[in-house]
Amino acid sequence: MLALPGVDRRCLSSNDSVAQDRAIIGVYSDTKRADLDAARGYCAAQRWTNS
Repeated sequence: MLALPGVDRRCLSSNDSVAQDRAIIGVYSDTKRADLDAARGYCAAQRWTNS
């Protein structure tokens, strides 16, 4: 987990993506509205969750 103030994980790759890419992919953003919206939009498009 990143330890930067104001930066949080928005989602992690799905099990299918992990198997395909052989890696866990995390999407992080700060809390600026545009950055947060972009991260959440990407997570939603990939159907990834933050669990």
